[in-house]
Parts: sequence; structure tokens; C-alpha cells
Amino acid sequence: MKRRIIAIIFILSLCIVSCTENNTKISVYSEGYLTTVYDLMPRLLKRVLNEEEFVNTCYSLGFVPINENTNSDSQTPTSLPEYLESQRKNLNHSDKEIIKIASFNIQVFGRSKVKKEDVMKNLIEIIQDFDMVAIQEIRDKTGQAIQILVDQLGREKWNLAIGPSLGRTISKEQYAFIYRKDKFDLQFCESWPDPEDLLHREPYLCTFESGQFEFTIINIHTDPDIVEQEINVLDDIYNYYSSKHEHLLLMGDLNAGPVDFDDITRIQNVAWAIPQSSRTNTRGTKNYDNIIYNYKLLDEFSSGYVYDMQKELGISERNALRISDHNPVVIELLITADDSRIAL
Repeated sequence: MKRRIIAIIFILSLCIVSCTENNTKISVYSEGYLTTVYDLMPRLLKRVLNEEEFVNTCYSLGFVPINENTNSDSQTPTSLPEYLESQRKNLNHSDKEIIKIASFNIQVFGRSKVKKEDVMKNLIEIIQDFDMVAIQEIRDKTGQAIQILVDQLGREKWNLAIGPSLGRTISKEQYAFIYRKDKFDLQFCESWPDPEDLLHREPYLCTFESGQFEFTIINIHTDPDIVEQEINVLDDIYNYYSSKHEHLLLMGDLNAGPVDFDDITRIQNVAWAIPQSSRTNTRGTKNYDNIIYNYKLLDEFSSGYVYDMQKELGISERNALRISDHNPVVIELLITADDSRIAL
């Protein structure tokens, strides 16, 4: 009991220090000490407490207790991400399934990029790794480039939802969703009305159903030239739709990392899938892309990460940059499977 009290005091002390360190920001995945608490504290608890004390302490602090694996050949998870990974591996696939949703700014995606065979081949391989991709920065007056991409993916398996051309200048952009037909049913799409014209490119929103799970994605690309202004419109957008949709995801190229999110961090229970320490651009220098959600309402959240094109495709940085100056960012959701759906 004494060891348990000491462990709790130590952990709470670290949390207080972290909150002091981040006194102007509210972040579920804040940097510094809190990251250590969140990722590594189960390992410490496991070492200093007996089994009963360990389980009780984890529950009282909101950690997921780490279960011993009866298979002696398996390694016991030592952090929450490792625990979640072990749970995914042990899924009963007749009941649950993981859906993988990516957000991807395909830099200046238009007719010139479509003509590059190596780029298209890699794009196809990237998209096929996911069940859905929210795409930003489609620049093509003819509208043919995105249709060619879906054609090459195969329309018997893939579907497309695409928004209107947006922008205040001649160079306009479109948002799109490319998704697997056997995984999702599209319910409806709309653009945020933006009555005060606060954004260069109003976000495009679509609601989907997958199995017994309904969710809504807000697809957005902020203007890098006025990002300080636009980043503080995100909370207005999120609040506008959160009253209408329980499972709401805001994703895209935000041109800002969590440390700069500001107003949206003040929304109760808001979280983001990609931590400040990650780098989402291809050169590995910036954190611009993210996925924002309500961690209390989205019980289906399983993991979030950056898809490293160079590593996954085995290509050079130069060839990765031919695809885009952004890597995709990904959220994995654990949902109840729908046995009535037949894969096409």
C-alpha cells in the first residue's frame, strides 16, 4: 500500500510539472513529462508494485493495465502503444475490425503529376494501404486527374467523393475522399458555409457508415500565408459540427503543429492523433498534418501515426518528393464488423 501511494504521488508530481510547463496550452498528448507518464509509466508501475497494487493503481490513474501473456514466447507490453498493438493482434476478426483512414496532401495534384508513371504507381501503392484517404490540394481545372487516379485504383473496388473548386485566386483547389466500396457507405457531403469568409478554402465534410459505426470527417487545408488567422477558425468549425455529429474527425494539412493549435485545444476532451514530436512533411522537418477528435466520444480510436513514404515504399527522399512534400497521416479505428457486407 505504501509503495502504491508513493507511486501515485510521483506520477501526480510529474503531471503537475507538465501542466505548469504547458500552462497556456491544453493537450492530451502534451510534450515533456506528460509524454513520459503516458508512455512509460506502466513499465515503472509494473516493476515497483505487486500484481494487485499494479492493477488498482493503473485503473485509479486512467492507465490501461498490462496483462501478462500466457505464451512464454511473447513479450509483455511495456507501454500503452505496445498494449494497443498487442490487442490489435489478438482481435477476434469475426466481431471487430480495424479501419485505416489517411489524410494526404498530394502536393499540386493535377494533370502533370498524373503523367509521371512512377509517381502514379507509388500513389496507387500508398492508397491501397488504407481503407480511405482524405485528399487535399487537387489542382486541376479539367477535373480529370482525380478520375484517372480512381480509374487506376479500380472503380469496382474504390469510390470517390469530391468537393467544389475553392480559393480566392485563379489557382483553386479541391478536396476529395477516396474510399473502399466494401468498407464504407457514403451518407452525404457538404462544404462548411463560412459566412464571414474566414478561410481561403472552406473545408469539405462527408459522413460515412462502416458496419455499425457512423462518423464524419472534416477535410481541410489551411492557407500557409495566413495560418495564424485560419488555425483559430478550426474551433468554430469543430463546434459547428460537433453538435450534429457524435463521431467527428477534423483532418488535413493544417500548416501548424499541436503547439500552435491554440483555440481548438480549449474544446473539452479534444485530442490529436499525431503528437508534436512527430514530423509529417517528407523532409522530416515540420509537423503540419494532423487528425483532431474527441477522445471521450471516439471509443473506437486505436492508434495514430505518420506513414513514412520513403520507408514504406523503399524510395529515396528525392523520389518521395516527386509524390508530395507531405507524408500521409493515419488514424486506425477499431469498429464492430458488419458480416452482411460482402467484399467486392
